[in-house]
Amino acid sequence: MFGISFIAGPFLGGFLTDHVSWHWVFYVNLPIGIAALAIIAAVLPTVRRASGSWRDIDFLGIGLFTAGVVPLLIGLSDKGQPDATGALPAWLSPQVGGLILLGALVLVGFVLAESRAREPIMPLDLFRDRTYSASQAAVFLIAVAMFTAVIFLPRYYQAVRGVSATASGYEIWPLLLGLIGGSMVGGLLISKRGRYRWLLTGSAVLLIAGAALMTRLDATTGSPALWAWMLVLGLGVGPSLSGFTVVVQNCVTANRIGVATSTLTFFRQVGGSVGLAAAGTLFSSSFANRLPTAIAAQGVPASATAHLTGNQGSLTAVGDIGGQISAALPPAQHDLVGRIVTAVHDAFAASVAQMFWLSLAASALALVAIVVLRDVPLRGGRHGTERDPGDMVAVA
Repeated sequence: MFGISFIAGPFLGGFLTDHVSWHWVFYVNLPIGIAALAIIAAVLPTVRRASGSWRDIDFLGIGLFTAGVVPLLIGLSDKGQPDATGALPAWLSPQVGGLILLGALVLVGFVLAESRAREPIMPLDLFRDRTYSASQAAVFLIAVAMFTAVIFLPRYYQAVRGVSATASGYEIWPLLLGLIGGSMVGGLLISKRGRYRWLLTGSAVLLIAGAALMTRLDATTGSPALWAWMLVLGLGVGPSLSGFTVVVQNCVTANRIGVATSTLTFFRQVGGSVGLAAAGTLFSSSFANRLPTAIAAQGVPASATAHLTGNQGSLTAVGDIGGQISAALPPAQHDLVGRIVTAVHDAFAASVAQMFWLSLAASALALVAIVVLRDVPLRGGRHGTERDPGDMVAVA
């Protein structure tokens, strides 16, 4: 279902942006959420623990984690937001370094609170298992690479290729095909073979290859080549969606499968959020540095560049870039608009390519984490033996 949502999401988001309003990209979650809650209330069986109580809910852990992650993400995002002069804030500025430091300190408090909680939202003892810890790290890192591609490739199509928001969702179909196909086939192969490390290692190698190919992206990259690169990238991500769920469920006792699986989803979502914040910062920094050089390469005088210094944010937005440039230039320089648009496209494409170095680094680290996994046979069936729900987690 996670993979299917990645297929439907870009198409639905683009359609709503083009035909309704970009606000509905967020509003659409309300009816979907209400429908999901109604189905859960009507269908999901009620399971009660004899000793359970609302007092066991880890409110402190929930609060500390939220209070730690929010300033961390805001700080990373603010690093990529230029001020009125077009300058990016320094890492040591209060709105960047200060918020990141605050978030890190609160997260340290979160870890301490979890070590003492009666029913922690993230049981720390599970991380003593090497395979469990490596799986969480790998999922986090793969999410950094995956979310960067899913979010910024449609922006590339809109800003550089000039397609609509709806069409940009269609253009990344090879990425989504590889993602969902790799997830389905990967799950079947793991179930059939009873082993997982060989498949996850191979998919990580494909992910590294796909990210490396994406670093070659520019404004003139042909569609067939880009489709092939996206397919490789998607096939590198896909098996991890189903594979790591099997891995973490296989290395914990039956009574802890729920918390292990939810923690895996948690790390994937946080990895995506951190990755997007970091990628956005890298993109903004790269675009700010590359745009003046790209404009100069088109033979545009420095006087025109000065008029655009404080408008770089609007130049990276989707829409009529030519019209935005015309509005920023005096009438006497409107004949330069075409060349400046070409320069913006070149700088935009190069900045998207630059982001994939982040994906490449995250993919390489994910491969290291996967190599650390113990290739434990699947329990149950012909590939392994059943474990008693009360068995303790094996510690590597």
